[in-house]
This record gives sequence, structure tokens and C-alpha cells, in this order.
Amino acid sequence: MGAKASRTEKHILAKAREIFSKKGFKNVTMQDIVDACDISRGGLYLHFSSVEDIFLAVLKAEEEVSLDEETLSLEGTDDGSEASQGIEVMAEVSASDRLAAFLKEQKRYILRRKDGLSLALMEYYSGHNASLDNNYIKIHFDNCINTIEMIISDGVESGEFECEDITGFARNLAYVLEGLKTMATVVSISEQAVDKEMFYILQGIVPADQYTN
Repeated sequence: MGAKASRTEKHILAKAREIFSKKGFKNVTMQDIVDACDISRGGLYLHFSSVEDIFLAVLKAEEEVSLDEETLSLEGTDDGSEASQGIEVMAEVSASDRLAAFLKEQKRYILRRKDGLSLALMEYYSGHNASLDNNYIKIHFDNCINTIEMIISDGVESGEFECEDITGFARNLAYVLEGLKTMATVVSISEQAVDKEMFYILQGIVPADQYTN
């Protein structure tokens, strides 16, 4: 793909994401995206064949941005690190800092209520018989659990956390996070409310002698 075509595709996906966040999935048409991008219908079809094709591309781009931001959050704890050293950084950063970076990214997503894709995701998967292997929501949820499990396991090993049922804790936290994301699409949730819910969960793994109040 040439540089111009790549820029055009990124422009399409950025505008399409805005539309999906406002209208969901089922009410979006190719004409909506044509109008938002200010390109011809033929120009749009050079890059994408359908609304579904565009939506799936938006989800892929969303996941890549999320991974990049999580890596940058981790790198921020170690001066001089570069993106190419992401694996080394994760090995050096404490489990506590990794968990903090992960929850910071999750909270950012939750608080982005006005431009989130939760409604579009629910509409898309409620109307499509996607296999579990191709279900973005299921894949994202499982990845969330796996990430939490790895961080907590490392924290238990290093003595930063106390947890007898790591898998159970990971699933519990993942369900809380997904519930907050869903609720944020229909009601206003404050940053304080999100912090409070996370604090309730985290109390169960932080050793008592680490509390300051």
C-alpha cells in the first residue's frame, strides 16, 4: 500500500470510528462514511467493501492503539527505553507498576463514554453469528483475563500481591471492568466512581502491611 493510500485509509477509519461511536453499528451506512470522509463512493470502495469491513478494520486499529498506549505507559517507568524494547521493559517493571499501567488504560477507555464503541460492538455481535475465535468481545475479554493473570502471578511471586485464586481474581476484575464499560455507554460514570470500584477489588490482593490508612 502506497503512502497516499495508507493516509486515505487511516482518514476513513478515523471518521468511521466517530460515526460508529455516535450511531452504533446497525444504523451506519456506506453513504454516512462517504459523507463524513468527503470522498466519492467509488473512492471508499477502493479501500473497503462494506460497513462491516470498515467496522472490523476500526476494531483492529483500536486494538493496536490500545497495545501501543499500554507499552508507552510501561516505558514511562524506565527512562531511556524505546518502543522496540517493550519486552525487556515489561520484564524489568514491577508487577505493581504494570497493574497500575493496565488499570490506567482501562479507566481511560471507560471514561471515554461519548466516543466509545461499546454500543456498536453489542449491536454487531448480537446480529452476527461469529465464532468465538472471531468474536472481538470474547477475544478482548480473554486477553484482559490473561493479562491480569500474568501480572498478578508475577506480583505474588515477587511478594507484591497476595492471592490464592489468581484465575478467579482475574475473571472477577475483568467482569468489573467490562461492566463499567457497558454502564458507561448509558449513564455517566465519574473517575472517582471508577477508582472506587477498582479499589474494592484490589484490596483483596494488597498485603495488609502495605496500607497507609
